[in-house]
Amino acid sequence: MTVPVASVEHGRIFAGGSSAYRERLLYCKDQILGRRINNVLDVGCQNGRFLSLLPDEIRKFGVDITISPELSKSIRFANVDLNAGLPFKSEQFDAIFSGEVIEHLLDTESFIRECHRTLKKGGLFVLTTPNLLYWQNVVEFVLGNQFYYVDYRQGQEGHVRYFVPKTLSQVLTRQGFAIERLTTLGDIGARRWSLKVLTAFFRTFVPLRNLIIVVSARKL
Repeated sequence: MTVPVASVEHGRIFAGGSSAYRERLLYCKDQILGRRINNVLDVGCQNGRFLSLLPDEIRKFGVDITISPELSKSIRFANVDLNAGLPFKSEQFDAIFSGEVIEHLLDTESFIRECHRTLKKGGLFVLTTPNLLYWQNVVEFVLGNQFYYVDYRQGQEGHVRYFVPKTLSQVLTRQGFAIERLTTLGDIGARRWSLKVLTAFFRTFVPLRNLIIVVSARKL
């Protein structure tokens, strides 16, 4: 059987990544490719996996605190401390993607303002972050246990901000974005049959209590 080129490429890009990670990036890619864009900025691009999913004709920009040796030379990379802002002119990008970055930042509102500034009017901002309202967190709360991704042992390199869908929507709206789509994706794998049943239930009937919040917002 001949495997489609796209499948081979996706297999290479996602090697070593979880199925939830793959689901998230592919969903965000579809959000961006659902409109006409010429350039994209990936804030916190790491090894460039997300940008590698996009067509070659799109100009790709990435920023991160360190450069990865796996980063493609086709990506215009800048070494950036996000607390100091973004090194780009205003209204430069058609779309910005930020995957699990905002929870690491102390000043989240300044970060969102910078993304708003560098987007063109009508541009798309796709943002993902862990969901504090994740259903397993609700169970842990009832049991008096620590939430997932809220680790008291980590310093500033860990998660310092936590969001639920409603709060994240309010923050984006306050900074000049219109929410186009908000959903949650993914789950932590469950071994016990009872947890598997609960996972299936929440993903079907209470989708905003899944693991990761995904917001697509348009600059007004």
